[in-house]
Amino acid sequence: MRNIFYLFFIFAFLNAEQSKYSTWRHFNSNPTKEIPKTQEQEFDFKKSLNDIIANTFENNNGIDQSDSNVDLANENIQLKNLKSLYEGENNSLLFQRELFLTQNSYNYSAALVHRYEKDNILFGVNSFFDKQSEQKDDKSFGAELAYTHFMKAYSNYYMPSLAKNNLHFGVSFIIPAYNAFTFDVSKDSDKVSYKTSYSPYSVLSFDVMHRDYTTNETLNDTLVQIGFSFNFNESFFKQLKKKENALEEVNRYDFLQRVR
Repeated sequence: MRNIFYLFFIFAFLNAEQSKYSTWRHFNSNPTKEIPKTQEQEFDFKKSLNDIIANTFENNNGIDQSDSNVDLANENIQLKNLKSLYEGENNSLLFQRELFLTQNSYNYSAALVHRYEKDNILFGVNSFFDKQSEQKDDKSFGAELAYTHFMKAYSNYYMPSLAKNNLHFGVSFIIPAYNAFTFDVSKDSDKVSYKTSYSPYSVLSFDVMHRDYTTNETLNDTLVQIGFSFNFNESFFKQLKKKENALEEVNRYDFLQRVR
């Protein structure tokens, strides 16, 4: 009897261990089940290039900035970087550099830019060094002036320069009482351009430009352009409203604009 009890105890123990660790599982062996696919993400080349420039040249001060433009069709690339060197209550000293690359040439420029801002007026001076392939180095001194949204002007004097007219400038302004009109005048070594823009509504604009060339080989010309801008997801009548024109505000930390 004792032997039978021992055998029963061993059998019960083994059966308990088996029921504890062995459970039935259902496996789907259907070979036609599709394998999950990973979502493809579009590669943003410009953002990646800007990130590389930012990590290389910028400090985490909220002022430094970089920009790039890659034109694969024409095989060229442009890089820009603006770096803060000194910050005061009303003035800033900035270092700006630009690089333009093509297959056969390059153009590099570096500048010190000092800007003073008070109330609605911004005044700045700059000194540029330009290095171009197969050309003499150019140096320039310039100034810029802006008043709120109504007027901005910039100029640079290049020395030495192979061009006869080495004073370049640009002026843009709006008359507050007639802010549907915008006027632009710019001059470089090749021409003087006069442009008038009339935009009474946000969906419509008229541009008239006249260009006077300094060389006799190129004839003066006048261009007339009509532009339309619609949002197809919005009612046309809601877009047919007067446009409060304003020049793009000149910011203390913008890239310096030059006529080249």
